[in-house]
Amino acid sequence: MDFVFLLEDDSYLHFEFQTALNKRDMIRFAHYDLRLFERDGRSVRTVVIYSSDVKKPPDALRIGSLTYEPDAIMMGDYDGKSTYAALEKKIRSGGKLADVDIMSLCLLPLMRNDMPRGDLAVGSIRLAMSIADRAKRDACVASAYALAERYLSDSETSKIEELLGMSNILVKYLAEKIEEGVEAGIEARLAGEV
Repeated sequence: MDFVFLLEDDSYLHFEFQTALNKRDMIRFAHYDLRLFERDGRSVRTVVIYSSDVKKPPDALRIGSLTYEPDAIMMGDYDGKSTYAALEKKIRSGGKLADVDIMSLCLLPLMRNDMPRGDLAVGSIRLAMSIADRAKRDACVASAYALAERYLSDSETSKIEELLGMSNILVKYLAEKIEEGVEAGIEARLAGEV
């Protein structure tokens, strides 16, 4: 599974990132959700984020009385070039970044654009590195890297590591810390501490 979050209503939100359309993936995602439900008894809502390479989401998986139909977000519907320009203008002018801006910056390489995805990932992280607020900058860079690892090749990921001037181990450490923070929040919620 790419990412799973426990929501306030005690259900799970399951995210997957796909750069190609493979009908077998729907079966795999359904397996994940069924195992989560079997283990915890919580409902699961799945959202699949498709890169701009995928033009149309797959049809629902229909197996007799079982139907599995995750929500699809088609990143090809978003103009990466104009999104990048708007984010660059906001960051360069010192404007306050909303959560949606941070998310857009992280997902920028999956949007429709004429640049290769790896180059766009490097560009979005370079832009994130210029965010004035250190906490937001570090969170955005690490989040963008953690997401990029899901859809970039090893050589493309290496370009990001070179840009960051960090060793592979340190970059992965930062990304893991973000994931650990999410997991700790889930565990605290389960224990009733939140």
